[in-house]
Amino acid sequence: MVPRPRLTLRDRAAIAMVRGIGKPAIAVLNSAPLIRRLTDGPAKWLKSAPEGTRITERADGGLELRPPNAGDQSPWLIYIHGGGFLAGSPWTHLGLASHLGDAARMRVYLPRYGLAPERPFPKGRDDLVAAYKAHVDRHGPPGALCGDSAGGNLALLVAQHARDAGWPLPRAMGLLSPVADLSGDIAERMAGAQDEMLFPASRLPWIRDTYLQGHDATDPGASPLLGD
Repeated sequence: MVPRPRLTLRDRAAIAMVRGIGKPAIAVLNSAPLIRRLTDGPAKWLKSAPEGTRITERADGGLELRPPNAGDQSPWLIYIHGGGFLAGSPWTHLGLASHLGDAARMRVYLPRYGLAPERPFPKGRDDLVAAYKAHVDRHGPPGALCGDSAGGNLALLVAQHARDAGWPLPRAMGLLSPVADLSGDIAERMAGAQDEMLFPASRLPWIRDTYLQGHDATDPGASPLLGD
C-alpha cells in the first residue's frame, strides 16, 4: 500500500479555515464571487507540489505541470478542478493534481473553465470540451482524465462528448466524489456526507440553481449519470 501523505501544519491550518470559516459562511452567502474569495485563498495553501515540479502557466490560464517522476515524453493526465461549478481554479488544485501526476509518473494539464453565475451551464462544459480537443490534437489521447466533485461531473461529460464525436478517448479516468447527478433532492442525498469539507448540504440546491440557471437537471448533458 502507498502510505498516505502527511499533512503539514499549513495543510491543517488551511483545512481548519475552510471548515471553520468557509463552510459556515457558504451556508448563508448568496454571492459566488464572495465564496471564491473565502475558499480559493486557503485552498491554494494546501499541500504544495512535489519539490522539483515544473509549473508552466498557459496563455489561456491553464497550468501544465511536470512532476519529478514524469519525463518530457510521459503521458498526460488532464485534471479538472472542482468547486461547485462556481469556485476553484487550476491553482487551487495544483497540489492535489501534481502529487497525483507524480505518483502516476505523468505530466499534468489543469485546464481553466468558466464559472457560474458569470458563465453558467453549459459554458464551463463547453470550455473544457474545446480544451480537451485542442490538447488531444496536439498530444494524442491522454493517459487519464480526472476530476473531483464538480470536476468529476465535467470530466464525465467531456469523455461522453469525446466518445460521441469520435475523438481519441482517455486511457483511464479517475473520479473523486463526482457529482454525477444534479437532479432530485440533492440536499437530502448529501445530508449524510459528514466528511464534506466545503459545501453544506442545505446550500446544494442554490449552488445547482446558480449553475444551471433554470436548465433541466435531468438533461444528461448536465447529469452524466443519466446519460449513456
